[in-house]
Amino acid sequence: MWLQKFTRPKGFSGSLPRNWIDDALPVCPFCHSDPKWEIGLKAGWINRHHFRCTNMACKIVISINTPDVMPKTLTMMNFGLGTTKDKTMKLESEGHNSQLSSVVGSEFTLGDLQQMSGEPLELRRCNHCDSTISSDAKFCTECGEKLDA
Repeated sequence: MWLQKFTRPKGFSGSLPRNWIDDALPVCPFCHSDPKWEIGLKAGWINRHHFRCTNMACKIVISINTPDVMPKTLTMMNFGLGTTKDKTMKLESEGHNSQLSSVVGSEFTLGDLQQMSGEPLELRRCNHCDSTISSDAKFCTECGEKLDA
């Protein structure tokens, strides 16, 4: 297995994971900053997207299975996995926060991480798949469709 170098993708290439994490966690749940998440892909039996907080005092890394980031229209692997908030993310690295070392390797639901970060405060429904999403999301984290303003 290998881990791609962390980058902040620009343009269409890498836009699916970038838009997904920006909408799903606009605030880092561990340092409460507004990060521009950096993304790396770990290839293996099951590919995982890794997201690193860009706050220099934090730099935590969380990951999620790649099919959970992809819109349902692009893959059938995530069919029936439940709502967005039930998607599981794993804390891969404590970054610069040694107090988190005891929970490295722990799994959190996306809903738990959103609650830890204080986001989203306001919710609305996706007009394509009826999932619950944050009010300021530009793309649905469940189906991947661009949302109406």
